[in-house]
Amino acid sequence: MRYSRDILFMPLGGGQSVGASCYYLQLGPQKVLLDCGKGWNNGLHFSPNFYALLESSLVQSLGEISDIYISHAHLDHVGAVPEFLAENPQVAVYMTDITKALAEYQFYLTVGKESRQAFAMQNIFCVSYLECIRKKEYTVTFFPAGHISGAMMTLFNFCGKKILYTGDYSLHGTAMTHGCKVPDEPIDIMILCGLHARHPSLCHSDMKLNRIFGKIRNTFCEGSSVYYCVRQLSKGLEFLAMANKAFPNTMVYLDVKFFKLVEQFERLGVKILQPNNYLLNEFKNIPPRSMVIGDLSPMRLKDLSLIRVDEDFSLHDDFRETVEFVKQINPRLCVIVHSPSFPDENLYKTIEQELLFDSECHTQFIFAKDTECYNLNI
Repeated sequence: MRYSRDILFMPLGGGQSVGASCYYLQLGPQKVLLDCGKGWNNGLHFSPNFYALLESSLVQSLGEISDIYISHAHLDHVGAVPEFLAENPQVAVYMTDITKALAEYQFYLTVGKESRQAFAMQNIFCVSYLECIRKKEYTVTFFPAGHISGAMMTLFNFCGKKILYTGDYSLHGTAMTHGCKVPDEPIDIMILCGLHARHPSLCHSDMKLNRIFGKIRNTFCEGSSVYYCVRQLSKGLEFLAMANKAFPNTMVYLDVKFFKLVEQFERLGVKILQPNNYLLNEFKNIPPRSMVIGDLSPMRLKDLSLIRVDEDFSLHDDFRETVEFVKQINPRLCVIVHSPSFPDENLYKTIEQELLFDSECHTQFIFAKDTECYNLNI
């Protein structure tokens, strides 16, 4: 039986924006999703636009989606999986075991026990790095993505073409990752989550981290204790690992929710806890020059008399690292998603403009927009 060899692509969310990352990829007759996340806007949740897919001529039913490949456990990439499972309970969902553990715990905290149970009981398949799975029309291999623990890049081999979906990645290591592992084989098409691909003025987060730890040191010098608010659980894990290294003799207390997550990672073989780490509930008072990490209520924070250090940091590559990554992969076509615009972006070059006259780069670029269908045949 003959079939089309077209490679079709449509962002259902997270095209040129952050939130509800979900990308439809059709490889001949096979129809899959790359990530399936939730978004937040002014405190309200929003989901990928599955109905745009139904309104197109690409599918007649969401039941035609056979597989979902989850890059990592941030909710803007995995948060809508329970919702999609309700529409298509037969779909197979692939992710690493660490991503599954972190996602389940986040569902429990944010969307309730029922969604967590539904997620855990469905067709969730845990995969390993460098594992290769053979599907009817393609093969798929998984690579470390860096960014956060458990994150993976997904490489499809379809009709002799290599298609790499990066998800969120980091070229260089973090406190808990060794950075991404780039496939050795030539890549034809790369679908790149390029958060900073349009804004060269944004620099790496090392400066922000140095500023955060500088404030903490100053607070300790004044004899006070510090509270660092965990905005994202995975960032909390990174921050704890960095804090243990920067302040090995400082007593670090973790609130209950955060401590339970750390314990889950310990059970998976990810070593985080150090002898100077304690569960916050075991203590009524915090000694001077100590640190608390978690998500405390305002009343609890006031009772403990802590100095709040509330600055965020990024686990994404900056513009220069994104350029370096694209040059290293050097795909024939790079489809950029997850890349919001910035108020002053017209003052700077995009990654496409930066590489336009680079003799070693042969990449064409598409900045893919939500609900628009692209034929990626090259």
